[in-house]
Amino acid sequence: MSSDERRYFEIHFRRAIDGLREKSAVLRRFGAGAQATAVEACAVELESWFQEWWEEELTLAEAADEAGLTRSAAEKRLASGRWPNAGRRYRPRVRRKDLYGVPAGDAYTGSRDPSTEADDLIDDVLSAYDDTTCDH
Repeated sequence: MSSDERRYFEIHFRRAIDGLREKSAVLRRFGAGAQATAVEACAVELESWFQEWWEEELTLAEAADEAGLTRSAAEKRLASGRWPNAGRRYRPRVRRKDLYGVPAGDAYTGSRDPSTEADDLIDDVLSAYDDTTCDH
């Protein structure tokens, strides 16, 4: 995934969070204040979770596993600077968000389009509230 795609992933997830906040406003407008408060709380928790997940510093083995690479390939990316070292000299760490900065054509084996993953997560959260909305 290129750095543009990485940024797209982050932007798409944040838009999905904004979608939750909009859903909350609709619920509140139609008198579902308790549900609106619950959706707002979900948005806050999801945003916090995402930020922690996105910034998490992984060991080299964890980074290699998540990126679908061998340990050797991960070490080469770290040594070449393609993955910035977020740790110390002999205790390297890689931020998850830096895994997604792999140039196009490399052997990244991510499972799905990030926008689909973010949409699925948001759909799961909103599915409990579908019965309380008014579509017109």
